Amino acid sequence: MVKTCQICNKEFETTYSNKKYCSEECSREAIREADRLRKNRERQIKKKKLTAEEAERKRAKKADVDKRAEEAEKEKKADLQSRLALGDPKAKMEVAEWFSFEYWEAYKEEFIQDYYNKNYNKYVNDISIYDDDFSNKVVVSIKEKGRIYSRLVRNKK
Repeated sequence: MVKTCQICNKEFETTYSNKKYCSEECSREAIREADRLRKNRERQIKKKKLTAEEAERKRAKKADVDKRAEEAEKEKKADLQSRLALGDPKAKMEVAEWFSFEYWEAYKEEFIQDYYNKNYNKYVNDISIYDDDFSNKVVVSIKEKGRIYSRLVRNKK
């Protein structure tokens, strides 16, 4: 029976009907090729599995980070609400818009409460923080001038 080798395409004569290769060398080459293909398939499967696992890990990590950020945000809001309930001027400043009357009232209150500021006078847009109508004047001056500037002046003894 005459057959063609599947590796080198040479014709060879054999008595076996299932023989595919003309020599041991071609047979070893076929085995190496089959091993190479099998290993490549295994690598691809492993890579897909690792990629899927890595994607799942990243998704879980992102979900955990998002959950922690959400919890931190809730905690921050709860803390802000409790500080507002206690009348904390800094909390009032965080809630109010910077150009509003409420913000500047809280600003004044916070400055006056600070023990270390007793020997100082704060001026915002040349308006003393101890002025009776400080907040209204500052809001009006911000609208007029379009900017805010402040300075801290030490009281003379």
